Amino acid sequence: YVPWFYISECIVGGSRSIRSNKQFVTKLSFPVSNIMTFTSLSGLYIHILLCAIMYVVLLCLGFGPSIYNLQFIYYALMMYFFFLVLSWMTAPLSAFSKDFENLINSVITYDISPLWLRKLMYFNPINYFVNGYRKSFLTDTFIFDSNYTTETIVFYAEFIFMIFLGAHTYKKFRKILPDVL
Repeated sequence: YVPWFYISECIVGGSRSIRSNKQFVTKLSFPVSNIMTFTSLSGLYIHILLCAIMYVVLLCLGFGPSIYNLQFIYYALMMYFFFLVLSWMTAPLSAFSKDFENLINSVITYDISPLWLRKLMYFNPINYFVNGYRKSFLTDTFIFDSNYTTETIVFYAEFIFMIFLGAHTYKKFRKILPDVL
């Protein structure tokens, strides 16, 4: 649950970051990209605190300290960067349309029933992060374990695609955001 709290906050908070801080866009000469960065960063501080609490609980349950626990740093940083890049795409689109923001809220709470859709979810980056936390704290599995090579390759391919798509969307809309808001 701990990674999911951060993930859902980054997706929803990142998408509404420009709309909820429109005074910085319309009245001040403030870089819009900083709004999304600070939104993701503020969620990361809370996430690290929750992870510390989770770690204490795991220690009390008998999951001892391990070198694999350090992988948490990699997964937390990758989550931060991935969802920052995602907000480059979703925040400007949500600023243009409140319906897009509502769509994101609906999708984030959607229950997945069909089996084929559950199998498709293995290509979801969220799955990569949640499995990474499990590998770090519960199963003591190395990041680049051969059983997870495909998962890692798919994640990095999606991440690189999101960088280009997010940068393109942000660059396209950043000049007209003050007029829209």
